[in-house]
Amino acid sequence: MNVPVIHVVIGLTEADRKLLADLPVGPMFSGIVETGAFTEGTWGAEIHEEVKPHEGEFIVIGRGTNSFYATDLGRILRVLNIRTVVLSGVATNMVIESTTRYACDELYEVIILRDCCASFNEEMHSFTLDNVLPNLATISNSEEFINALG
Repeated sequence: MNVPVIHVVIGLTEADRKLLADLPVGPMFSGIVETGAFTEGTWGAEIHEEVKPHEGEFIVIGRGTNSFYATDLGRILRVLNIRTVVLSGVATNMVIESTTRYACDELYEVIILRDCCASFNEEMHSFTLDNVLPNLATISNSEEFINALG
């Protein structure tokens, strides 16, 4: 079975950084501006070597915690006629949660692979997956998902 893979990374331009620096943004974005995190073209916006995209996989550059916000993700999913999204990544209690909420609002079926997500600590990760996201998505793991693909 051919399963499209779409990598979403936060990548901020210098213009994005200037805009964020000039606005009264919350602690997360203030920290991003102060540290220079997620700057396009730097190691902070790179995809880790172990999950680097393969030929034919998509890369989407995001500007916030919702993978749909200001990206081509929705357009790619529509063109590919995809109605189910399987999420993995960081941070469970921010990116995975906000992306799940938006995907549900857009009427996608959402599956989250618990063992393919991480957060700042285990408490945040587990709380989100055990108490918040089961109301919005199916919580699974990589082994169950691979087995379901056949």
